[in-house]
Amino acid sequence: MGIFGRMFGTDKAIESGAQVITKVTGGIISGIDAVFYTDEEKARAASTAVENAQKTVVALNDQWMPRAISRRILAFMFSAVFLIILLTAIVFACLGKIDVVNSIIAIVKAFDLGWIILAMTAFYFGVYEFKKMLGK
Repeated sequence: MGIFGRMFGTDKAIESGAQVITKVTGGIISGIDAVFYTDEEKARAASTAVENAQKTVVALNDQWMPRAISRRILAFMFSAVFLIILLTAIVFACLGKIDVVNSIIAIVKAFDLGWIILAMTAFYFGVYEFKKMLGK
């Protein structure tokens, strides 16, 4: 272009200057917009929060289902063992073999099976019974 082209700028220089002006004005406008939190933005944010909460609940349910099943299996296993031990102790007590019953009681105490069964019963059934007592 020559001297006049360098002095007044080329098309590229004019376009890059226009882009700079557009970026600066866009930044100013978005900065002013960010200062004010409109009702539409509040509604959009609340909607997004509710959607995220629902997605979290679904993800947690999917994650907890196998664990809940395994906990129930373990609870039934401990309960079955405890009931078998209890019935065995009752049978031997009816037969008059108190030394065997005392041995069974010692085993139950050694493994703290009573506390384990009490805790499982409280966690699995206590919550529902407590809600029934409160009327909920």
